[in-house]
Amino acid sequence: MPRGRNKAEGKRQHKYTTSSVRSSFWTTPVPEGATKPGPKKRSVVYREAIDNVINSSFMDEWCTSEQIAYEANKHISNHWTQLSTFSVCAILRKYEKDGKIAVNRKEKKYYRKKF
Repeated sequence: MPRGRNKAEGKRQHKYTTSSVRSSFWTTPVPEGATKPGPKKRSVVYREAIDNVINSSFMDEWCTSEQIAYEANKHISNHWTQLSTFSVCAILRKYEKDGKIAVNRKEKKYYRKKF
C-alpha cells in the first residue's frame, strides 16, 4: 500500500524510481561516503563561507560582524540570500562556544581568531 500523498504517476521524477513505492529519485539510499545529489543546505553553505573567512588571514585582526558578513558573502552565490550581521553573530556564537574565536565586547562586538 503506498504511503504519503497521492503523487502524479506520469511525472518523470516518479516514473524512473527503483523501488515499487512511487517516490522521488533522491529518496533511494546514497552509498556511504558519497555526497547527496543537489545543492547543499543553506546553513551548510553559510557555515562554510564563515569557515573560509575564519581560516583566512582576515580574522588575524579584530573585526566586526559587518566586516565578516561582507567577506563571507564573497563565497556565496548572488542568487542566494546574502548573510546579514545577525545571522553571522548567530553562527559565530557557536565558534565562540567551541573556543575557536575570541570576542572583545566594547561598544560593538569584535571578533578575532584564537591562535
